[in-house]
Amino acid sequence: MVDCHVWIADRPASIEELSSLNSIELRRSETFTDGIARIGFLTSAALLRTAAGYYLQVAPDSLLIDRTCVSCGEPHGAPVLPDTGVYVSTTRSSGFVAVALCGTSVGIDAEKATSADMLNSIQPYWLGSSERLRRSTDAPLLWSCKESVLKMLGVGLDISPSDVVIDWVRGSEPHISVKGVAIGGTILCFRLFSLATLSVAIETKNEVVMHWHYLSDF
Repeated sequence: MVDCHVWIADRPASIEELSSLNSIELRRSETFTDGIARIGFLTSAALLRTAAGYYLQVAPDSLLIDRTCVSCGEPHGAPVLPDTGVYVSTTRSSGFVAVALCGTSVGIDAEKATSADMLNSIQPYWLGSSERLRRSTDAPLLWSCKESVLKMLGVGLDISPSDVVIDWVRGSEPHISVKGVAIGGTILCFRLFSLATLSVAIETKNEVVMHWHYLSDF
């Protein structure tokens, strides 16, 4: 059995929560020219520290969070908690941020229901040649599933979403393949605030127990 903890915040981080951020995180926030994006990053960074601190039973501001980009070495890559045995993934969408922590590789992604038209307009980019949507409104669900798988694998969009094929077989777990190679993992999908789809991909075929937390819990 695998435990996966998901923390959600649907409000900006407070001054107290932001006080746990380090100088690198604060400097990165200054690179966002859009105010909403800046607030989203700050809230996501604060939520990650709150969640990981609670999970590891340490002070949030004492955590070492490595965001080194593997391509350029700058601190804007996916967050890693070195030497903890804890895997983490984050996502931001309109109005909320979410963080997933797990004892095995994990990816989390949220997609707004209102993004369906945009995603359907660029289907050749992210939909595999053998894939078909039952309804155009299913686009945000499938997109978030694919992106959560790419985050679980630690490759982000370095691999095209069209190379990720997810085949749901009635009554069984989804079959996941990347560039034709089967990938072991589980995908769980949830409706969040009736506005978005939240997908969590976990590198396991064992039973997964989800634990939900909200920023107001802390």
